[in-house]
Amino acid sequence: MIYSPGQAEVLFSFWPPDAEWFIVGGPADGNEAETVKEKYPDVECIGFEPDPEMYAYQKTRFPGVIYNEALWSSATELSLVIPGSNGNINHRCSSVCRDIEKERQAETHTVAGWALDDLSAKYGPFRNAVLWIDIEFAELEALKGCARLLESGRVLLINLETYDHLYAEIEDYLTQYNFVATHKWNTRGQRGRFDMIFTKGTEQ
Repeated sequence: MIYSPGQAEVLFSFWPPDAEWFIVGGPADGNEAETVKEKYPDVECIGFEPDPEMYAYQKTRFPGVIYNEALWSSATELSLVIPGSNGNINHRCSSVCRDIEKERQAETHTVAGWALDDLSAKYGPFRNAVLWIDIEFAELEALKGCARLLESGRVLLINLETYDHLYAEIEDYLTQYNFVATHKWNTRGQRGRFDMIFTKGTEQ
């Protein structure tokens, strides 16, 4: 994603009045949690950042608790691929879905992957949650890992980054939990990459 300070304000037009948690997958060097916390000081913020350098960056800034863990569909160990970035933290774009053979000057780092359903039991429970997920191609896996939260209605609003070639499967998955694609944004210069906000639909 092209990072823009304060970009989480895009959520405010859709923000559910009873939101209790703001869950951030892949905060990297962003300030989404700070933006939300300033607007909604009673909301609990929790973040999951597997990249050790990004985690260290966020540890003293994040307005809540942050863990050096990855979001995934189940509890497992994952290989985080960190592309070469010439020392520029803004262009690391690490991912557990990258192929190290296709990356120049990349390094790998073993990280713990967790399902949000399990993290809710461990750190929550997460209720009336807003999800912000920007985890470089692993968004669908993270959504599969919160099936119980989605089924129970404990997730109220979702923003995620995705790509043209991945989006249809994500939308189909969320449709079964009564989520509706509501607002597409952050499309500038992204070569088929964009963010989509999903809101809860009206029950039939």
